[in-house]
Amino acid sequence: MIGQLLRRIEVLEGKAKAGGPGGMPGNKSQPGQRPPREQDPRKSRPHGFARQRMTPTHRVEHAVDSCPQCGTGLSGGWVQRTREVIGLPVVPAQVTGHVFIARSCSVCERRRVLRAGLAGAVLGKQRLGINLFSLMTAPREDGRLPWRTIQWCLKTVHQLCPSLGAIAGAVQSVARRGQSLVAETRERIRSSPVVHAGETGWRENGKNGYVWTFSTPGERFFLRRGRGGEVVDEVLGGEFGGILVSDFYAACHHYPGLKQ
Repeated sequence: MIGQLLRRIEVLEGKAKAGGPGGMPGNKSQPGQRPPREQDPRKSRPHGFARQRMTPTHRVEHAVDSCPQCGTGLSGGWVQRTREVIGLPVVPAQVTGHVFIARSCSVCERRRVLRAGLAGAVLGKQRLGINLFSLMTAPREDGRLPWRTIQWCLKTVHQLCPSLGAIAGAVQSVARRGQSLVAETRERIRSSPVVHAGETGWRENGKNGYVWTFSTPGERFFLRRGRGGEVVDEVLGGEFGGILVSDFYAACHHYPGLKQ
């Protein structure tokens, strides 16, 4: 049987080389057929559009310990496929107890306690840390979330339930400490040669109003007021000597950096 198969292979290979009937398709063009057209080289893309894999924070290996058919123990192996799963852990709030130790000097017989502050961790004598202040303020100001929704998020994700007054106090404290930065931003906008200004309707606490924006390529200043021209005088002042543009496309024409 092996001999017959070998002879059959030789016959077929000879027909394929000769291009006769029964030959292997695609090796040689048959009479009356068009020759295969040469395909244009594929254009190289500047970058791939496949979803990028993230760097795993930890790795879990899944392998069969024993053969399910015969029960033989298995070891070693190779990576057959991988799968990426992204999740967010529910992290409880971390409470740090800062203990200040008092020590007595044997020479001057005076008690010494470290008086270094906790700068970078907490503001003043507050009990809430700076990162917790951020988690309360950002959803309120950027996400426009209600107080009770912020309270629910902290309780669900971090198992922390501050009072509504504590959340409101944290946001107000951040607002007070940011007043100097807001003033500096307004001064830099006043010194700009071109300022783009615009207003839009903004309802807050059940009251209608308008929010203004004064923009330069590097600064943004927001203010909620009426719609009158006195708002421009309040923000830019009488000493403003630049160009005030109230149309976005005109602003891009005068100051191309605004478009970006």
